[in-house]
Amino acid sequence: MSKSQPLTSQPALLTVSPLKAFISAKAVKAVKAKPRYSEVADQIRLQIMTGRYAVGSLLPSETDLRFEYSVSRHTIRDATRLLVVAGLVSPEH
Repeated sequence: MSKSQPLTSQPALLTVSPLKAFISAKAVKAVKAKPRYSEVADQIRLQIMTGRYAVGSLLPSETDLRFEYSVSRHTIRDATRLLVVAGLVSPEH
């Protein structure tokens, strides 16, 4: 029969792998990151609040916004949809 090892109250020493710590930090950042369309909506909201886009004026075209924020048309559409839902802009057809 083998004798059982006595339990110690001290935890085992662990060494953090630099590569795994780097990957884990990136994963946490990715999880906490906002979707790009939400970031763009926040930036446009700030532009409205600071007066760059005056109340009653038209926002720049989708194409202009795409190039200004370096994003796709879909990202701009999702961002403007958030602004419509928030009541900051209204669609003009």
